Amino acid sequence: MRVIGLTSLVLALATGCATTSATSGSSTSAVQQAKVELVALAPVRFTTGAGALATPADYMRVGQAAQRLQQDDQAVLLVAGYSDASGSASANFTISQARADLVKQLLVEAGVASERVVAKGLGELPDSGNPQADRRVEFVFSEAHDGLADEQELIAVLLDASSAGQDAVADADGGWDDSGESWGDDGADEPSERSSKKSKGDEGPDRTPMATVGIADIDGLFTRVQDLRDILWNTTDALDEATEGLNDALGLAADVAAADALDRLYEIAGSAMTVSMSGGKPTLEATGAAPEEATRAIAAANKLVSAATKGATNLAQVPGKAQALVAEAKALPAKVPTMAKEAGLSFAEIGQATKAVKTNVKLTAKFPNEVTDTIGAVKDLVSTVSGAAS
Repeated sequence: MRVIGLTSLVLALATGCATTSATSGSSTSAVQQAKVELVALAPVRFTTGAGALATPADYMRVGQAAQRLQQDDQAVLLVAGYSDASGSASANFTISQARADLVKQLLVEAGVASERVVAKGLGELPDSGNPQADRRVEFVFSEAHDGLADEQELIAVLLDASSAGQDAVADADGGWDDSGESWGDDGADEPSERSSKKSKGDEGPDRTPMATVGIADIDGLFTRVQDLRDILWNTTDALDEATEGLNDALGLAADVAAADALDRLYEIAGSAMTVSMSGGKPTLEATGAAPEEATRAIAAANKLVSAATKGATNLAQVPGKAQALVAEAKALPAKVPTMAKEAGLSFAEIGQATKAVKTNVKLTAKFPNEVTDTIGAVKDLVSTVSGAAS
């Protein structure tokens, strides 16, 4: 579809909306009602590229934006373009600008004065798993006493009340449950990080690093979160190393789970292995009848128990601290616009900061459950050693 066809459609839609309002009762009340409905417009979507919007409903929203500007001679508009996360950063900024430019062109050809609209490409959005949802242009309305759009003033509006900021707040307030499993208003899962471990089963906690935001107070908070994550990572690393040592002693593959390795040890040691308790810590002991393989494995199992009990001690205070940091982190997205302005970030840096905060808040939100899961696994391991060899 060529742009000339799109222009005609927008003109028809804008005209149609105005005609409907004028014929549905009092013209004053109809216009007032239209203004209420058009205060917040959903983004318009693109399929691929920047040559066409995705659906007729998207063109309808452009027509609605044009109608609002025509009804209120003080209203001005920022059209903020975005891309999905595929492609290079420079290419994504280029296509996001082209999308914003197209929407501005359609608005102008629908009768809106060019000087009342600013088109700004903001590059890529964090990957939501739905690329078409990320390929969009958002509308940010404001008022100007002379009816002329000023880019810096509209940027300030975007910082204070843009969709990016509102989405971040929504994510923090309700975009996930306390487990961090859900993401976004539509309940879509955030794409998995390709190289990171996940916090389910034996795969361990998420090792995605905290992103640098570029605002000192915010980065300070996430440094405190990372300090706690380091305790968890060090604990799981020690457990993994000790488990691999037990597997090696038993001639098993390195990735065999600790519980399965202990089952194998009990099979080969049988009654030639006993357990003693000291301070709540079990210690396995071999009798003279234990085979050499079992004796080596018993020593390795005791190292695993030591790593587990030490890990439990190190992690004991982490859940409470983590929950407090989660509460602080979830309040951050609403503060980003003001803090970004105070920090003097550029427009491009503001978008990156918002993206970084959303990533870090998600990692922070899931962290308490990762700690709880690890503590539970550690307790199960110690309990298994305490009871199964008695």
